[in-house]
Amino acid sequence: MDGGLFYLGLAASIIFGLAMGSFNNVLIYRLPRKESIVRPASRCPDCGVRIRWYDNIPLLSYLILRGRCRNCGTRISPLYPFVEVTTCALTVGVYLVYGFSWATVQYMILAWALVPVFFIDMFHYIIPDVISLPLILIGLFFAALKGSHVLFHNFIAAVVCAGGLFILGLLMTLLLRREALGMGDVKLIAGIGAFLGIQGTCFTLFLGSLLGAAASVPFLLWRKGNIRGEVPFGPFLAAGAVSYILLWPLTGKLVQSLIAGLTLY
Repeated sequence: MDGGLFYLGLAASIIFGLAMGSFNNVLIYRLPRKESIVRPASRCPDCGVRIRWYDNIPLLSYLILRGRCRNCGTRISPLYPFVEVTTCALTVGVYLVYGFSWATVQYMILAWALVPVFFIDMFHYIIPDVISLPLILIGLFFAALKGSHVLFHNFIAAVVCAGGLFILGLLMTLLLRREALGMGDVKLIAGIGAFLGIQGTCFTLFLGSLLGAAASVPFLLWRKGNIRGEVPFGPFLAAGAVSYILLWPLTGKLVQSLIAGLTLY
């Protein structure tokens, strides 16, 4: 790739990433409260004064205002710039891995959607349908662009993996006598399946389960007020899917070689 074109794409990735990070903050704050993501305009949650456009520039405004509201001086949560930086980092990461391609657009959209899923499920124990259900349609649309065989493969991945997770959750619910897995997780894995196919979705489930098991004790200690003793699965599914997007093109051949070697052994 030409050097100038590469840096132009990099700059665009940073700008789009920060802009989507700002939008993700809107989703994270408003969707659990069932508020419109369009109106009203952004306001300080403490004093209610509308935030001016020059105080709403992703990351930059937070740094200039030193993390406080210009009007009342109330401290703004550091979660806001963290979400913006995280979304930007994922956007740039996808661009660096896939370059100028349809795959970049496809995986950026998935990564952008998984950021609010991560934080909403972590703090509120829900995965909004308004995020997970469109992912299924968008994922199948990108699959269709690659041909009918890819569309069929990803459709089967969405159905089989979501169905398998639903049955597993049902069995765990009967065993534990309480809800063990929400339908939000099932819909989310269907969306991930529509984007990533069988291989990517199985990787997501495997790594998400490992991460969830490893983080369960620290998470419950952190959320001491969670008397139900529940650990949301959505954040770990999101982490697994993002890991596949960013790492599989770099490590996939090595993993496949190791699996082949173990099989022969």
